[in-house]
Amino acid sequence: MKVILIFLGGLAALLIGTLALNKQQSAASVEQHLVADTPMLPSSQVALPQTSSVESNIGSVTQNQNAFYLSFTVKDDFDKFIFDRQETAPELVIAHFNVYARETFSDDTESVATDLFERYVRYKVALSDEDIEVDMSLSNLRDVAYKLDERELLRREYFSDIEYYYLFSQDAQIDQAAFDRLQIAQEKMLDKSQRQALIFAQIENASDAEKHAFKPTVDMHKIQQIKRAHTSLNARYNAVAAEFGHEVAERFRKTWQAQSSWDERVKAYESYRQSIGNKDLESDVVKQQIVDYEKAHFSANELKRLRVITSLQAAASAD
Repeated sequence: MKVILIFLGGLAALLIGTLALNKQQSAASVEQHLVADTPMLPSSQVALPQTSSVESNIGSVTQNQNAFYLSFTVKDDFDKFIFDRQETAPELVIAHFNVYARETFSDDTESVATDLFERYVRYKVALSDEDIEVDMSLSNLRDVAYKLDERELLRREYFSDIEYYYLFSQDAQIDQAAFDRLQIAQEKMLDKSQRQALIFAQIENASDAEKHAFKPTVDMHKIQQIKRAHTSLNARYNAVAAEFGHEVAERFRKTWQAQSSWDERVKAYESYRQSIGNKDLESDVVKQQIVDYEKAHFSANELKRLRVITSLQAAASAD
């Protein structure tokens, strides 16, 4: 399956150069925008109780269930949730979120959350499949304008007006500003210094929201690149610390370490099931031994997550 990671508005490439000017930010500032060792929040206005589980443990049961409602943070929350599982098939990501929503949101809003999230995943898949992701650094103005229009139509196809307002209206304004900067950058009547001056002047006059709009996605992309480039936790830690500071690096080290530990436990479970199945035992005995193994090695919450993984793997094998 395709890896699904789309920069906000698809325009991050244009701003990477300008973002570099603000590279020296404090770890606390960076940390506000990065996913670390907690699950996705339903909204920045609704704080979930702290849990001991890492962000990859979707089924963290909270003491209080919160109502899911639309806000300007929902899109970022969805993106973070998908980002943390970007190497997972879309159907499995949706299944993970269904488990998470059932344990996080109130009964009367759970279905609202799962329906919106599923459509958001489908939208991102369609965005990739239909080749309308926007790359400002490589495309000409006509191509960019066409893809922006097509993406707008796709968004309207998947989401209602009120959903569009909360998910994309801010991005649309930022996209237009970025497109204007691209027009300036490609203006042949101006020399390089004049183009740069106009672009920086526009950014300086932009709203705070616009200035920081691309930062979360760009930061997450950088960290994911670091993860792929370095196989050892120490190397990843050092690379993240050099870019974002030791506090952020430590949080991601814990996240990656916990994810690695979980993956190993799942592999051990699958190996045990296979070995038991190969023995000449009665089916009831096999089932009981598997149940005993599950109780010994997984919490009730972890078993819910394990059930999702194994059931979808079985379905994939059957196909």
